[in-house]
Amino acid sequence: MTLSHLSFPLPASDGAAPVRLALQRGDVLLLRGVSGCGKTTLLRRIAGLEPWTRGGGGDDDEQGAVLRGQPASAAPAAYRARVSLVAQRPPRLPGAPAALWASILAFGANADVRSADADETVPLLVPQPAVASGDASFGERQAPGWRLSDVPCAAPAAPVAPTRLPADPEALLARWGAPPRIFHADWSTLSGGEAARASLAISLALQLRRGGDGVLLLDEPTAALDLHTAQLLEADLLASEPRLTLLWVTHADAQAVRIAASVRSQAGRRVGLLQLGEQ
Repeated sequence: MTLSHLSFPLPASDGAAPVRLALQRGDVLLLRGVSGCGKTTLLRRIAGLEPWTRGGGGDDDEQGAVLRGQPASAAPAAYRARVSLVAQRPPRLPGAPAALWASILAFGANADVRSADADETVPLLVPQPAVASGDASFGERQAPGWRLSDVPCAAPAAPVAPTRLPADPEALLARWGAPPRIFHADWSTLSGGEAARASLAISLALQLRRGGDGVLLLDEPTAALDLHTAQLLEADLLASEPRLTLLWVTHADAQAVRIAASVRSQAGRRVGLLQLGEQ
């Protein structure tokens, strides 16, 4: 039986059969919609920071997100160690990013920071409760509250060369042009762009140490950055070897097009668009 790398329920109207969105490892799913439509809430639920509301699907609906066949509720510490939320506004924590990184590495669920699971292939949309297998692409599907489709864009970009990134947040910050002081400076002294880069570097470094077996939930991670720096981060996230599974909120049409073109240039990789707030 093939299992999705990550699956989670989508909103269902009264009387409609619940549908789970299933991602395979290395997928990139863009989340878009007007402000206040629920993009951040969905990411927080997937991250295990907010409870799922029952959508009428019974126990399978209530289990919420499932990573590699295991409901998040079955082993929440292990799940949260593998599913990282990079918030739009990084929290203003006491101490420095270096202290946060040290505390993350000391977390018991991070004792084993790498996993060698094989890639899994599943269709993107899986009717509940069955889990179908096969090679399905992102086809347009719609229900009240959401619409899933391909990303409209121009021809694919030039082929992306896989990049082995340093699994160290301080080294990642240096790649992105951040001053050396950022990693050891108090969070309260960092600008919005500096804090955003530090938060992303920590989450990305952890995913790299795990061999890409988790998921990065990105809530407008480049909104506070200039275009040049934003494109540096985009390039690393999309060219990383191992490939990363990304759920990425963006309000920028140009960024969505760049991401889609880059992913489509990589053989065997999928990109899709989940539009929330659709009626």
